[in-house]
Amino acid sequence: AKALAEGGVLQPMVALHVQEDSSADLKTKAKRALKAVLVKCTDGHYLAPLLKDANANIQKYVLAQYAAILPNDPAARKAFMQSGLLQRVQEIKLTADPKVQESIAKINAAFPAECVKF
Repeated sequence: AKALAEGGVLQPMVALHVQEDSSADLKTKAKRALKAVLVKCTDGHYLAPLLKDANANIQKYVLAQYAAILPNDPAARKAFMQSGLLQRVQEIKLTADPKVQESIAKINAAFPAECVKF
């Protein structure tokens, strides 16, 4: 997963998944591959662009991965907050479905309440 993320493959996979002119088969394969890579990606640096730019369907998997990473990694929490992703998560929370809300709650729990409210 790290090699694919370092190679810059995640963004094109998202693009293939959301392009209207992509075939249904290509969209399905891109989604499956992206999902498989995201589950194994433990470096928030590579997940950040997907959280900022991807559609809600992809963000669901990115948020779930961040929910797994952030509680155990202080450096990742610091980078997450400094890059403005914590604020982006609060924006996503306003329109998120219940499963995404669950991931967001886990992410928020990794930070002090003052940081989340700010």
